[in-house]
Amino acid sequence: MLNALIRTRFASLFGSMFRSKKAEGAMSTGKKILFAILWLYVGIVFIGLFGMLFLGLSTMLETEYNWFYFSFAGLASFLFCFIGSVFVAQSQLFEATDNELLLAMPIPPRYILLSRMLFLFFLNYIYEAIIFLPAAVIYFLSGYATVLGTILLILTILFMPLLVLSISCLFGWLLALVSSRMRRKNMLQLVVMVVFLFVYFAFVQNIDQYITDLLENGTAIANAIRSTLPPFYYLGDAIANGNLLSFLYFFLFGLVPMVPIYWLLSKFFIQITTANRGQRKIAYRRQSLQVSSHMWALVRKELGFFTSLPAYMMNGAIGVVFYILIPVFLIIQGEKLTMLISLLGADPSEIICLLITAMLCFGAITNIITSCSISLEGNRLWLIRSLPITSKDILLAKFYMHCLVCIPPGILSALVCCIFLQASWQGYIFAVILPGLVTIFMALFGLIINLHMPKFDWLNETVCVKQSGSTMLAMFGGMALVLVPVVLYIILANRISGYVYLTLLAAILVIACLLMYRYLITKGCILFEKLQS
Repeated sequence: MLNALIRTRFASLFGSMFRSKKAEGAMSTGKKILFAILWLYVGIVFIGLFGMLFLGLSTMLETEYNWFYFSFAGLASFLFCFIGSVFVAQSQLFEATDNELLLAMPIPPRYILLSRMLFLFFLNYIYEAIIFLPAAVIYFLSGYATVLGTILLILTILFMPLLVLSISCLFGWLLALVSSRMRRKNMLQLVVMVVFLFVYFAFVQNIDQYITDLLENGTAIANAIRSTLPPFYYLGDAIANGNLLSFLYFFLFGLVPMVPIYWLLSKFFIQITTANRGQRKIAYRRQSLQVSSHMWALVRKELGFFTSLPAYMMNGAIGVVFYILIPVFLIIQGEKLTMLISLLGADPSEIICLLITAMLCFGAITNIITSCSISLEGNRLWLIRSLPITSKDILLAKFYMHCLVCIPPGILSALVCCIFLQASWQGYIFAVILPGLVTIFMALFGLIINLHMPKFDWLNETVCVKQSGSTMLAMFGGMALVLVPVVLYIILANRISGYVYLTLLAAILVIACLLMYRYLITKGCILFEKLQS
C-alpha cells in the first residue's frame, strides 16, 4: 500500500511535466526535449553561480579551517532546500486536494503522511545537487580529497535531506495554520517569493564582494558556525578530516528530530488536514448596488483569478518585479554607468535613452500573463462560454487585464529611471512608448499562441503556468523580440541614429500589434469557440 502511494505521488509529478492531450496523453518528443533543455539551462546557471563561490572558498582547504568549506556548503544547501520545499510541504502535506479522498479509503493516515514526506525527501536531492555538485567537483580538483572523505561526502549528500525535512514540515504546518486564518492567504506565499527574488538578485550582483568577505573573515565566520550551528560543523569536520564520530553526530542531528515530528504529525494528521477553521464572517450592510459594464466585469474577474494564484503572478508577471529592480539597479550602479557612458564617446542622452528603453523592454517581454490565461480556464471553460457574451469580449478582457497589470508599473519605472539619469525629452517618450508597445505585443502574442496550443488537462494551476508549451513559446519568442533588435543595432550603430532606430522599431511594433489584434478578433474568436476542455 505504501509503495502504491509513493508511486502515485511520483507519477503525478512526472505526469504533470510530460503530459498533453495530444498523442493519447503523452507529450511529444520535441516538447520533452525543449523542457529538458530549459531545466538543464536553469541548473547550469545555478551550478555555475555556486561554482564561482566555492572556487573562491577552496583556499580554505589548505588551512586548519578546511572543514569550513563543507560546513558552508551544508549550510547553503540547507537554506536552498528549505526555501524550495517549505511551501511544497505546506501544500503536499496539509492542503493537498486529495486528502479527504485518501482518508475515506482504508489507508492508514501514517502511510499517506510517510509517502508525501518521502516525496519531499527525494525532491530535496534536486536542490541539494545544485550546491553540493560544484562543491564536490572543486574539492576533487583541488587534490585534497581522500577515500574516507569521499565516502562520507556521499553519505552526507544522502542523509542531508533528513535535517531539512523535519524543519520544513514544521514550518509547512505553521504556514498552513497562519494562511488558513488569512483572508488572502496566497499573499503570504507571494511576499515570500518576491523577497526570495530580491535576495537572489542581490546575491548575484554582489557575489564577488561576498567571496572577498568570506576569505577575509573566514576564521571569524568559521568559529561562529562551530559555536552556534554544530550540525554543520560536524558535517564539515567529517568530510574534511574523515572524522567518523562527527559524521555520526551530524546524522543524529537529522534523524532524532525527524522521529518525534513524524510521530506527532501522523498522530494528528486527520485533525490537521480536516480541521474546519471557519471563514471570516462579514456583516451584511445595505448599500446601493454598483453597476458596471460587462467588459469591466470580465476584466475584474480576470484580475481576481490572477491575484488568487501566487505562481501565476510570479511566473506570468515577473516583469513587474523587474520594473522595481531596474530603478534600484540604476541608482546603485549610477556612478559606474555614468563613467561608462562618458567613455563611449557618443551622445550621452542617446545612450541613456537606449539603455533605459532596452532594460524596460526586457522587463516587458517577461510578462507572459495571457500565454496561459485560456488554458487556466480548464474544465471551467464551458462556464464562461455559457454566459451571454461574445468570444471577442472574453478574449479582449484577458488582453486588457494583461495591459492593466503591466503598463502602469512600466510607466512609473520609466519615469523614475529617466529622472534619475536625467534623460532627454526623447528618452522620456521612448522609455514610455516602446515598453508599452512591447507589452501590448506580448499580450496579443500570448493569447494567439494559447489559442493554438491550449492545455486543459493540467493537474494544478502551477503546472499550467510553468510547463505548458504556450508559455515556453511566449517566453522564448519574447526574448527574440528584444535580442534581435539589439544585435541589429550593434551592427548598424555607425549607420543610423539611435532615435531613428527606436522610431522604426515603434512603427514595426504598431503594425505587428494591429495585425495580431485583427487576427484575434476574427480567426481567434473562431478558434476559441472550437475549444473543448
